[in-house]
Amino acid sequence: MRNGLYRRDIDPDDLVIRVRVAEPEPANGKRAPGEAESDAGVRVVVLPAFLRKAVKHNLVWFAEKARRPGLRR
Repeated sequence: MRNGLYRRDIDPDDLVIRVRVAEPEPANGKRAPGEAESDAGVRVVVLPAFLRKAVKHNLVWFAEKARRPGLRR
């Protein structure tokens, strides 16, 4: 099961983050990761242009490299 964002979810050139999974926290305080329950849970977040340099820097320094050939980095 996926957990969190992957490099392929982030497009540093177009400044777009694709949210594909949900991780709600019910009343018991434990997170419940999984697929989004509806289309509303899957969304695209557009970042402002001034973040371009920071997004690219963070991908280079902190994100793991793609592990499978053909995945976008």
